[in-house]
Amino acid sequence: MFSKVLDLNKPFFEETLRMLIETQFDFVAQNPQLPMFVFREILANPENRKWALSTFAPKLIPFFIALDKSLNEEIAKGTVRQMSVIHLLMNVLSMNISTFIAMPVLQEAFQLDKGEKMEKFLAERRESNVQFILNALRP
Repeated sequence: MFSKVLDLNKPFFEETLRMLIETQFDFVAQNPQLPMFVFREILANPENRKWALSTFAPKLIPFFIALDKSLNEEIAKGTVRQMSVIHLLMNVLSMNISTFIAMPVLQEAFQLDKGEKMEKFLAERRESNVQFILNALRP
């Protein structure tokens, strides 16, 4: 999922962050049951959590380091407000994942079928998440 975003040689931090948010949103949209599975199987079970950390951490740590470096460069330039990379990542994850955790209720409450209406909602929500996070970083 992060391999698309890992190339942080992009000219603007904002473009990289947009790609991170969109890529993660699209991944969860394609795997909407995954967040609850992860919660049940990995977060709630210490053995599974240990396995997941040992399997995925080596792949994700270089990404986190590069994103942290890029974020701190932007903070130093004054283009974004002070924020730790972990809070930034938590904002991305929580904004995107909550959409799909709440989806069964949203579908019923707002009569979102699985067709065009749903596609339109998800496209709007994806962009809304991007804008919300980018706006939260602006000084």
